[in-house]
Amino acid sequence: MEILLMLAGAAIVYLLLIKLYGRLWTKNLEADVQFSTESAVSGDKIELIEVVTNDKWLPLPFVNVKFQLDRNLHFEGEDSNSNVTDKSYKNDVFSLLFHQRITRKIPVVCRKRGLYCIDSIEILSKGIFMGEIMSSKKELHRELMVYPAVADTGRIEIVSKSILGDLLTKYNLHEDPFEIRGIRDYSTQDTMKLINWKATARTNGLKVNLHDYTAGRNVCIMLNLESDGMLVYDALLEESISIAAGLVQSLVSSGVNVGIISNGRDKVTQENIHMQEACGLSHVSAVNAALARIDLSLEMQPFEEILENARGQSLYILISSAKKKELQAKFDGMCREGRASLWILPYHAGMENSLLVCPHAEALAWEVMPHE
Repeated sequence: MEILLMLAGAAIVYLLLIKLYGRLWTKNLEADVQFSTESAVSGDKIELIEVVTNDKWLPLPFVNVKFQLDRNLHFEGEDSNSNVTDKSYKNDVFSLLFHQRITRKIPVVCRKRGLYCIDSIEILSKGIFMGEIMSSKKELHRELMVYPAVADTGRIEIVSKSILGDLLTKYNLHEDPFEIRGIRDYSTQDTMKLINWKATARTNGLKVNLHDYTAGRNVCIMLNLESDGMLVYDALLEESISIAAGLVQSLVSSGVNVGIISNGRDKVTQENIHMQEACGLSHVSAVNAALARIDLSLEMQPFEEILENARGQSLYILISSAKKKELQAKFDGMCREGRASLWILPYHAGMENSLLVCPHAEALAWEVMPHE
């Protein structure tokens, strides 16, 4: 009889412990995941920070934290408690004593530009006797903006100088007080504001600045992310985005107002990218953010429709690996009108890299390695 009572008592205690543990395991248990920075550039290494806190007297020998992460954020090193599945789930196991906090910092390589989010984490635990699985879900909103890497800076610099030359020759020109191309002797027709007083003092004779001629110093980069046919060459599209990022940075540093129009759609708003001409570091950052948020999986507007609606006094530069005849004809018309000049054509070795029906455009073939 006593044995039966002892067994009954043990069973009651066993059930009470299971029930108590099931009610208390989530109390004062906090789990969080965040990126070590809000923004990075493609190719950068950052850290993913996991923090799990058990702020109570009840120990938790098994806590499993799981969350989903985009595969373009690559875990550089994995410990024995981590597993990355094909669906890019992170799965970490913690063992917490009472009133304990554990922080883990995991190296992550940003392999591709984009807007990456962690929306929730799932916390699992086994019962006190490790016989059942209990779970809790926590909603989060952690974002990482990965800007596109700038394309080959040497090639970008050459293209940028070519565009600046076009600005000086293709538009209705006027003297620009900020563009000085030399110094000459003073004449009676010159106004006092043209005098270069440093040169005058150095030469003991009146000297005036010789200004260059520019247009409005406005450039609009037109970024076409369509493909010519059924095959989509991701490396060409990503390189096109990197070229656009590099040109914006280079031209803005030269004092040019730069805008960008693309049929690439924003991942969040699903609207075409369209940024007015502007200058300054904040504008470069805004353009990079817009380029980072382009989602190439969204349906795109035919770019010839965008060219049809292009208006304004900017010099238009087209970046496009696609070269449909309709697109070439539209851009050629803009070149004949003096509103456009340069077509940058990313291509893979073995592809056609010339424009057959766009004779008035300066074509720049830009070879891209297939696995860049």
